[in-house]
Amino acid sequence: MKNKFLIFSFLMLALAVGFFAGSYLSPCPKNFSNEMQSAYGPKNPEKFEKKFPKDFKKPPFNIAVMDSILEVTPEQKAKLETGRIKADSLIKEIRKQKHEAEKLLGASLENGDAKNLEICKAKILEADQKLLELRIKGFQELKSIFTPEQFEKWMLETKKMKERFKKEKRL
Repeated sequence: MKNKFLIFSFLMLALAVGFFAGSYLSPCPKNFSNEMQSAYGPKNPEKFEKKFPKDFKKPPFNIAVMDSILEVTPEQKAKLETGRIKADSLIKEIRKQKHEAEKLLGASLENGDAKNLEICKAKILEADQKLLELRIKGFQELKSIFTPEQFEKWMLETKKMKERFKKEKRL
């Protein structure tokens, strides 16, 4: 009886230690709650920096840094900025259309409306096609704006960024 109690006690201790160690060492989910934001947010920056990397929630790359690496001229910078603004607005609109079509698709699936399913499917595929065309067009515009040396540097930098993000499991 004493041995069973001793084994049970060790088992409970191991479970408790494992539970607390796991909850302390586990990574934070992508969308952490307001309680965690207040606990690890700006009020306690040392805790935040300890728990999360410095580039937490930063965009994929800093435009100013990339421009300085590529040694972009003011004319190129103006063309790039105009292209960025134009592409961002188009992408936002296309994604909005796709999202609305996906919502309708979900409703059609629930209702079993076969006619609406095909319409939604066509809208989603059309939006994907537009996004792909926009991506290709943007790539060609970059190639026309940059010099061959700048374009080569840009390709190298984006490749490094993708590798870093894969390592950090962001992609």
